Parts: sequence; C-alpha cells; structure tokens
Amino acid sequence: MNQTDWRARQILKLLVSLNDDAAIRRGIESSIQDFQRTNKAAEKKDKPTIPDADLAELERILKVSPLKLGLIEAADNWVMDTLKDAGRAPNENEWQRFKTSPLDGVIGMSFALQWRYNFGKLFGSEQDYSANDRS
Repeated sequence: MNQTDWRARQILKLLVSLNDDAAIRRGIESSIQDFQRTNKAAEKKDKPTIPDADLAELERILKVSPLKLGLIEAADNWVMDTLKDAGRAPNENEWQRFKTSPLDGVIGMSFALQWRYNFGKLFGSEQDYSANDRS
C-alpha cells in the first residue's frame, strides 16, 4: 500500500490488531479523529481534503462481524479501488500460464532500496524497525 494515501495508512495501522476487536474499534475512532483534524488543517491552508468516501470505507468495518473480516474487506477494497484491474485475482487461464511460465509459479522480486522503504515495516520485526530508524 502507498503509505502517502490516508486510507491505506489507516488500514495498515488497523491490520496490526487484526485479531483484537477492541483495538480495531479504538483504531477506527482514532482514524475518525485524524480525518477531522487533517481535513480541518487542510481547509485552513486551502489544500485538498481527504474524501468523505475514505472515512466511510473505514466506518463500514464496524458493520461487519467479526471485525477482522470487515478489515480484510476494507484492505481488499482499497487494492481494487487503487490498482483497478491490476489488483484482481488472476483468472484460471492466467493462473495456469503463470504456473507453467519460466518462473515455474514463483514470483520474482527486486529487493531494491525503494522496495525496502515502502514495504519493510510490513514484514519486519520490532527490532528491524528500530534498526531501520537508525540507518
């Protein structure tokens, strides 16, 4: 997820507490406050505000039981809204071609510096975070 996107950042924060309904509720309340604070500041500076639809997507999580399913759906919706066709699952033909491709069904990935900056915090441990902050 692009962490400069407000909705993506809020979803990532909530995913840390995927199995804790109380923490998800607190996180959504915190997101609502952040939404209001951020938009108020943006309006004062005559800058673009966060769309109300982004907040509505987060509030929709509270209507699903269990909450973790709503959170997973919110993350999936963000991917579909942002990446459009690139965010969908492959169809059967694409999947079969992928499995028999020269990569033999394995995804190749470059560990370039940008990849580490964008995704390192998703896959690292707490120790990795503090080590990354020092470098």
